Amino acid sequence: MLRILSRRVFVVRSQCESYRRPCFRYLSSGEKPTVKKPAEEKLTREEVEAIAERARNDQRIWDTERKLFGGGIHWGHPLFFLLVGGVTLLHFANGYRDEKLEQSEKHLERLKQRKLTKPLTRMEVDSLISHKKRQLQLWRSKVANTNDLTESEEARARVVKLQAEITELEFPPAPPT
Repeated sequence: MLRILSRRVFVVRSQCESYRRPCFRYLSSGEKPTVKKPAEEKLTREEVEAIAERARNDQRIWDTERKLFGGGIHWGHPLFFLLVGGVTLLHFANGYRDEKLEQSEKHLERLKQRKLTKPLTRMEVDSLISHKKRQLQLWRSKVANTNDLTESEEARARVVKLQAEITELEFPPAPPT
């Protein structure tokens, strides 16, 4: 890294030998040149106080960060075990959630198999029809209230699908003979 930097300095020096001082000034200055405001755009006292308050708040945040993590997180750091515990807790929580999701998917598969093998009772069909009719009312109101063309098309497709499902439940097809 130092070798690359020294090469760059040498190239800049050789390119502007006649302007040696400005080049050194440019390379050695860490700050960007500031542009002065015209005299008519002076800050008011309230603006200056607001800027100073923001700077103090920023400095407090940086000081807190430096106090907590100034030397990095290592074995002897006071927050090390807290962070390790947090990561472990998140790991187990995600595993638990994935396990529950798998169990619910297996349960849904069992219910689908039961539904395919055993016909629904009349009370279950009535409950399903009333639920689908409530959904149909909701989606019809979405079609009426939406202004976006793509959302409207999606809502209309959903309404048509619900109407077909309700019709199929109310008037089931005749069993094959």
